[in-house]
Amino acid sequence: MLIVNLIISFAWIGLLSWFPTYIQQEKGFGPEVAGLLFSIVLSGGLLLKPVIGHLSDKINRLLIMTVLTALACISLYVLTISNSFIVLVIVSFMLSQTSAFYLVRTSYLMDIWHSKSAGTNLGVFRSLIILLGSPISALIGWSKGIYEFNTIILMISAGLLFAVALLVIRLIKEEWAILKK
Repeated sequence: MLIVNLIISFAWIGLLSWFPTYIQQEKGFGPEVAGLLFSIVLSGGLLLKPVIGHLSDKINRLLIMTVLTALACISLYVLTISNSFIVLVIVSFMLSQTSAFYLVRTSYLMDIWHSKSAGTNLGVFRSLIILLGSPISALIGWSKGIYEFNTIILMISAGLLFAVALLVIRLIKEEWAILKK
């Protein structure tokens, strides 16, 4: 789960650091549209988190994390190929769901960790994710000097696709373990 969470954190922290600039420089929109789309990315989670949280109480949390990660992967890919304002609004809303990954992840981890050490484990885990994920904005800025924005976004999207594969493998293993019982 550490690798998956690092990839998600890289994608989310990176998205927050470059999104408005990307919309202006690569898509040709002004700061007003960039601000609107960025506000959708940030505020869409307000609408989606309660719904996704409710679903995670009813449906397999690992499956939900897999779907959320796949949607983020697809959304980043579509972001690189479309200049349509309407499509960018939809993509921005779809990217906003990425923030809901963390609440589902936390519930999932609390379910699988031993209850006496779950709080400690979560504290160490989250601190490690923040520590390792924090340099991503600087890394993206450095990469922007070498690669085009779209190349960087596609690399992040490829990382998310790898995370989806890891989640699917874990999902299959968990379902197999249930079937064997």
